[in-house]
Amino acid sequence: MSDTTSDRHIDSALNNISKMSEYIKTGRQEVLEVGMDLIENKIEDPGIDSLQDCIVELVKAEHRVKAFTQSVNSIKTRWQNGDLDDDEDVVEMLENDLKAEEERSMDEKYVWDHEFMTAFIDQMKTADPDVQLKTGSNTSASCSSNGVSGEMEIIQAEVALKCPITQCEMTDPVMDPTCSHTFEKDAIHAHIKQNLKRKRQPKCPYPGCKNILVLARLESNAAVKRMIERKKRGHGETSS
Repeated sequence: MSDTTSDRHIDSALNNISKMSEYIKTGRQEVLEVGMDLIENKIEDPGIDSLQDCIVELVKAEHRVKAFTQSVNSIKTRWQNGDLDDDEDVVEMLENDLKAEEERSMDEKYVWDHEFMTAFIDQMKTADPDVQLKTGSNTSASCSSNGVSGEMEIIQAEVALKCPITQCEMTDPVMDPTCSHTFEKDAIHAHIKQNLKRKRQPKCPYPGCKNILVLARLESNAAVKRMIERKKRGHGETSS
């Protein structure tokens, strides 16, 4: 097989992986929106646990896609540098890499500690403090069962709607799909641009998050926006 043909096959594989990443990104947003729909419509036994099962699969799929991308890129670099022998089985190399990553992605703690899962739990609790949520394999919990007082629930809801940068309630919330952390659009845009101007990597300003933000990757957080709008409607009904 010629170098050009090999490069073409590898580039085609990377292109397919990119499409899969877009599907996963769409799936993440739809899970959040469906969760909000179920809670807002006060559906009895809304099946939030089924959505969490979907998140588990999305997180695992995302991890596999990232692992495959890294493996393909590594093999492509080695091929271009002439570090691969003609008799080496590229398919077998990929399968071995994926098997190792598959074992890691099956770690339940990894999945339940993933930013997307924790963000989903936080947003659902903010929308409905009494909603039953799984917090790990075969477990479920609600805010009330954890002994959180009504006053604390209100505080948690207020914090979830505030931008970590401005400390003000958001009006145009956007998030990075990689870590799912949400910020006021103007504030996070300014944060990214300021860091790029100083030739620094724009890290997510959420405490403890190491994700590098990309301006073009930011997207509207429809779930949080709906919570903000619902809160405003509630205030309007109270004052009328």
